[in-house]
Amino acid sequence: MTFSLAGVLAGSLAMGTAGILRGFTGFGTALAGVPLLSLVFAPRLAVPTIMALQIATGLQNLHADGRHVEWRTLLRLLPGAVVGIVPGLWLLLWLSADAARLAIGLIVVLTSLLLQRGWRLERLPGTGGLLALGVLSGVLNGLAAIAGPPVIALFFALRRSPEVTRASLAAFFLCNGVLGLSLALGKGLIAPGELWLAALLCPAMILGTTLGGRLFTGDLKRHYRLVGLVALLAVGLAAAARGAIGLWLG
Repeated sequence: MTFSLAGVLAGSLAMGTAGILRGFTGFGTALAGVPLLSLVFAPRLAVPTIMALQIATGLQNLHADGRHVEWRTLLRLLPGAVVGIVPGLWLLLWLSADAARLAIGLIVVLTSLLLQRGWRLERLPGTGGLLALGVLSGVLNGLAAIAGPPVIALFFALRRSPEVTRASLAAFFLCNGVLGLSLALGKGLIAPGELWLAALLCPAMILGTTLGGRLFTGDLKRHYRLVGLVALLAVGLAAAARGAIGLWLG
C-alpha cells in the first residue's frame, strides 16, 4: 500500500495535533485523531492507524506516569470493552465514510457538552455499571477507534485529580489499542499492510505527545479540564459538519 507525500504530511500534522492533546489530557489519540485523520484518509484506513498509534503513545505515557493509574477501576472496565469491540468493527464495514464521520463527530460533541454541564458522580459505579460502560466503550472502539467518551465522562464526573485522570485514561487507551488491534487482525478485518500508515505517522504523534506532556507540567495544568473539553468540542463539530455535508451532497 502506497501513500502520497502530501497525504503523509497532512496526516502527520493531524496526528501531531492529536498528540499534543493526548500528552496534555491523557486522551485524544482517537477523539481528535480520527476526525482529523478522516479529513485526509477514509475512516476504514484511519481506524487501524489510530489503534496502532494508541499503543505507541500509551507505552510512552505509562512509562512516565504509571504510578498515578487507578488500576482497580480500569480492570472492571476492560472485560466489557473486549466484548463490545467485534460488533463495533462489523458496524464499521457497513457504514459509508461520511456516515462514519458524522457519527464520530456527534459522539465527540455530545460527550464534551455533557462534561461542560458539570455532570458528576458522587461515588464510583458498581461492577455491573462499569462493565456496561466498558461494553459501550468497546463498540465505539471497533466502530471508530474512539473508545473514550464513556470512560472520559466517568473520570471527569468522579472529579479525580488531573494526574490520576490523565494517567488512568492513557493506560485504558493503551489496553484498548492492544485489544482492538489484536482482534481486528485476528478476524481479518484489518490487513497488516494497512498499518504502514501508522509507522509513517508515529514520529509526529510521539513528538506531539511529548510536547503535550510538557504543557501539562507547566502553568496550563490548572486549566486541564477546560482545555480538554474545548478542544474536543471543536474537533467534534468539524468532523460532524464534514460528514453531514458529504451525506447531503452525496
